[in-house]
Amino acid sequence: MKKLILSSILLLLSFSNLLLAQENDATIKAVITYAFSHLRDTTKGSLLYTENMDLFLSTNSSWYRSADKDSIKALISANFKASGNKVIAYIPSIEEELFLNFANHTFLIKDNFLDDYLMEDDWPAIN
Repeated sequence: MKKLILSSILLLLSFSNLLLAQENDATIKAVITYAFSHLRDTTKGSLLYTENMDLFLSTNSSWYRSADKDSIKALISANFKASGNKVIAYIPSIEEELFLNFANHTFLIKDNFLDDYLMEDDWPAIN
């Protein structure tokens, strides 16, 4: 649980640094939480995957991430501590986090594949 809280704090600080590096206004102006649904497996056409997502908006940037991921990790950690057994449980969640900086057209993707990594991608062109 301490690791989860520490990683959440470090992530928020990283996000704040991304915002502060661009403009003085790093204040989150709005948080939009919604249910994101999509079809993960086309062979199971009626089985939609749904997860709550957060979109944080500031004047010059946005941050998109799972709203459920932290509570899922906390639940797994609590179950592990309560059982006393080394039980490996997997509850699927969307690991990717997206950062958009409008001022300099920076698009960053944070993912967790064995370890956290951050990569820069092309700014999406929208017609």
